[in-house]
Amino acid sequence: MNPPATSSIATTNASVLLLLFADAILPPAKQDSNMPRPGKPVKVVNLARLALAWAFWTLRNRGCVVLEPYDRPARFRIFFKRSRPTVGARISGAAAEPGVEAELLKAAGPDAARSDVSDVVYRWIGQNSDSPSSQVTGRFASSALELGYFKVVAAGRGTLGRILKGKTKYEPVDAAIAAARPAFDECLAQWQRFESGEADLHRVLLAACEHGIDRRYKSDSDAGLDY
Repeated sequence: MNPPATSSIATTNASVLLLLFADAILPPAKQDSNMPRPGKPVKVVNLARLALAWAFWTLRNRGCVVLEPYDRPARFRIFFKRSRPTVGARISGAAAEPGVEAELLKAAGPDAARSDVSDVVYRWIGQNSDSPSSQVTGRFASSALELGYFKVVAAGRGTLGRILKGKTKYEPVDAAIAAARPAFDECLAQWQRFESGEADLHRVLLAACEHGIDRRYKSDSDAGLDY
C-alpha cells in the first residue's frame, strides 16, 4: 500500500536530511564518505544506496509515485537467472519540490507507465565513473548546499591539494543542521515503520537502487546492461 503524504515528510527533503544524519541509521566506517556532514563517518556506498531509497520513499509518501514490486525478466543472461526482483515507480501526477526527488521524477519519464527504479537511478546518474556512489552523494550534497545546510569556504589546501580537490570545500552550517534534527527524527521513525511493516518492499527498493548505481561503474564490462 502507498500511504498518503503525512507530517514533515510531505514538506521536507528527507533524503537530504539523511545525508546530514546518516550515522543515526548506518553503521560507522573507518573511512568517511568525504561528505561534509557531522557525526561519525559512514561508507559512501551505503549512504548512496540509502539516500536514493529514501528519495523514492519520500516521493511515495508525498503522493508523487506508486512503488510496485515485481519480477523483471533478465536480458543477456541465457544460462543464469531469468528474472530478478525489483521495484517499479509509477508516477501518480503530483509534483515534487525542487531537488533530487524532482530530478528522479524527471528521470522516471513523463507518462504513468511503470519504470524500474534501477533504470531511473541509472538515467539520473547520467554517466559512468569509477565511483558512481560518490556521484550520488555529491548530488545530495549539492541539494544540501542549496537548502543552506552547507556553505562554500576556502579549503586552505596546498598546490597539489588544490589541483586534486579544488580551492574550496563544503562546510556544515551547524545551526541549520541542528534545527533540522527534529524533522529527521520524525522521518526516521516513519522509515523504521516502513522497514518493519513493508519489509519485502524495503529490501527490494534498496536492492534496486544499488543495482542502478552499480550499472554506472566505468570499469564494469556490463555497465548499462540490465541483469
